Amino acid sequence: MGFEKNKNAINRKGRTPGVPNKDTTQIKAVFQLLLENNIDALQEDFEALQPAQRIKFLLEVASFIIPKMKSTEMVVDTKTTFEPITINMSDWL
Repeated sequence: MGFEKNKNAINRKGRTPGVPNKDTTQIKAVFQLLLENNIDALQEDFEALQPAQRIKFLLEVASFIIPKMKSTEMVVDTKTTFEPITINMSDWL
């Protein structure tokens, strides 16, 4: 279903930048409450895992908390020569 033509009450520009999505904010709050209320059970379940499963779990969860770094490629031009920078401090005194 598209926009109705010539209807001025429709916000065609969308949400203003910087304004949080109300649904996402509410879902995050409910999920946080769920985790807080079950932290002891989660800890017990985590401790019941095998060491390899614990590491896998931690790596998977970390991807949601810690941003992943992108790999970069550095190209070095060996033909370019670098000139030293000389600073004469006597000009400042």
